[in-house]
Amino acid sequence: MLDRDNNSFMKFVYLLADGNNQSGTYAIGDDAQSTLALFNQRLEAKTGVTVAAPTGKTINGTINRIVRTNNNGLLFIMKNSNQVYKLDTSAKNFKPIYQFIAEGDKVSFKAETINSKNDLATANVSLDTFKDQSLAK
Repeated sequence: MLDRDNNSFMKFVYLLADGNNQSGTYAIGDDAQSTLALFNQRLEAKTGVTVAAPTGKTINGTINRIVRTNNNGLLFIMKNSNQVYKLDTSAKNFKPIYQFIAEGDKVSFKAETINSKNDLATANVSLDTFKDQSLAK
């Protein structure tokens, strides 16, 4: 959603229109991931249809390298792989303990590839499925 006066970004909006110029289910929020989660909850409540869990590939292994970025992210690669994975630290369901992942940690998660350039693909990690056995009690 943009501010009408100066076209600046205000909020994220997910809207399911009914096709008759009437709004159906909607959600408004400050970040894309939590807004989509709220939208899916409202859609499920309205339709009774459960929104599917993350569909990405399940990854299990050991973190080889990790980099903290300036734009709310943790990037890492797994041993024996050049796939880059991203944890979004600004996401509503990001747990502060995830900031302590380190090289050598054994993790499992689902990930969806978001872009691929020059043989370097980045994949978003589903925070709903992220598990770090090294940090578990």
